[in-house]
Amino acid sequence: MSLTSTIQKLFGLERKSGTASPDAWLLDTFSGQATSSGVTVTPRTAMQCAPVHCAVQSTSEAIGQLPVHAYKRGADDAKDRDRDRNHPAYVLLHDAANEWTPAAKFREEITRDALLHKHGGFVFINRVDGGKPFELIRIDPEETPVSVTFEGGEPVYLCPLPARKLPLARGITPTIV
Repeated sequence: MSLTSTIQKLFGLERKSGTASPDAWLLDTFSGQATSSGVTVTPRTAMQCAPVHCAVQSTSEAIGQLPVHAYKRGADDAKDRDRDRNHPAYVLLHDAANEWTPAAKFREEITRDALLHKHGGFVFINRVDGGKPFELIRIDPEETPVSVTFEGGEPVYLCPLPARKLPLARGITPTIV
């Protein structure tokens, strides 16, 4: 404790940070942005505003309904017009991202995260058999904050694994990349 804070505490002048008047570090931690009115706007509070809710919901639902296709690569990496239904990503993005999330719902949730959160939406790719994608698990930005640093002009994303275990299919060991 510094001398200044000790004196402030002694005379009852100590200023505490709280939800009514948060310090800058608290706003940065929870991704809130202070406004000129003093109201803190977060993705959760923004979704309580009808126009924001309608815009985000209509956009994310539309993206969720769009079909996703994977195409085969031809000679010299040219994209052929032949769909590749055997590509591992095709099943995850077209049918089901994992055992409990249909692909359309998954795409909708990731789009919603991308629209509401500063760094977008993030996914844990569970890989098996030498790197083959087995399932996609949405990383909730409210439960697992993502920090971004820049090295050499390129963004580097740091995402700690959540404290709770990720729900994985039985017998599958996650690989972290």
